[in-house]
Amino acid sequence: EENDPSIECLGGVTSGDWNEMFPDSVAYYNESNPQPDFELLIEKVKNVWVDIASSGYPSDSVSAIKCPTLVMRGDDDFLFSLREAIELVEKIENSKFMNIAFAEHEAHKQYPEVCRSVINKFLM
Repeated sequence: EENDPSIECLGGVTSGDWNEMFPDSVAYYNESNPQPDFELLIEKVKNVWVDIASSGYPSDSVSAIKCPTLVMRGDDDFLFSLREAIELVEKIENSKFMNIAFAEHEAHKQYPEVCRSVINKFLM
């Protein structure tokens, strides 16, 4: 929303900031991608974060998603609020939601067994 205090903060994030705060995530990104461009990724992600127009995330365009969708978040996620997750799930027909207790933003790294189990169940 227009008055969201995180817009100014997120709009100023640089790839260097991200690397300083989350060096393991940056290293994982670089190792996992055949042609990594972390600076480009950060710029593209920032555009999504701060876009308050209808093209922003999660705009109503997500309601066009027709395939089964699983939305997962950690209960203590500081980047993806419970309210945002619920709003997203409500916009996507045939979606499921999993809130992982005691997990933060990278629940898949903190509790891989839980995430794997939920993803397997979802895919079955």
